[in-house]
Amino acid sequence: MILVTDFDGTLVSDKWPEIGDVDYDLVQAFIAAKKAGHKVILNTCRKGEQLEKAVRFLKFYGLTFDGVNENLLDEFQGLSDCRKIFGDFYYDDRSFNWDRDAALWHVCRISCQAAVMKPVK
Repeated sequence: MILVTDFDGTLVSDKWPEIGDVDYDLVQAFIAAKKAGHKVILNTCRKGEQLEKAVRFLKFYGLTFDGVNENLLDEFQGLSDCRKIFGDFYYDDRSFNWDRDAALWHVCRISCQAAVMKPVK
């Protein structure tokens, strides 16, 4: 699955243009999702130096991204330059009915399902 997440107000507290406090549990849940084989895209309004700082900040906590403000070529052939980021699930504090705890539960659930469903060798 492709998980698309925002930065300000989602992975960190909203302190724009500064970087807020990290939501460590949610960041760890996305790391677990990646380890379980899911793709994670950062989709944020930040650009330039502000975007680079955000990516470095999350890398410090161990979270890297399969894409940043762009679609994944191998998952979404032909529309890589489309303005809308394709994903199976979106996590954004500005979305309708945002609930941080529900988002955390959901990402953890996706990670656990993938781990349980992996074939035993």
